[in-house]
Amino acid sequence: MSHSATPLRSPSISTSEYHVLVALTSEIAPGATGVVHGGILDMEIDHAPASLPIVMKLALIPEQTQQLEHEERVYNILKSAGIPIPRIYGLFWDCHGDASALLMSYSGTSIEKSGPTK
Repeated sequence: MSHSATPLRSPSISTSEYHVLVALTSEIAPGATGVVHGGILDMEIDHAPASLPIVMKLALIPEQTQQLEHEERVYNILKSAGIPIPRIYGLFWDCHGDASALLMSYSGTSIEKSGPTK
């Protein structure tokens, strides 16, 4: 996403100053809501650097953005019910186009692949 991406909600980081860089390193899979990428979230909070593995779901058309908004709401409902889910860092959209992105922690396996085995 470009530097003009804007969060739909306020950032959950409460600090005086922070800088964030997302580097997409791989395409994990195409999905119903867009393309799923793996990457690294590099950030500096109060001059302390940190790097985290992330997943970014990219939506390039308005219909996919609506699906990502719905997905974020579902994740929040699951989290409030005590169901373990990846951490959601935010839903962002490009102010100059129809692209949007759901940024979350990388947990290793998709929900679809981690279901019961036969």
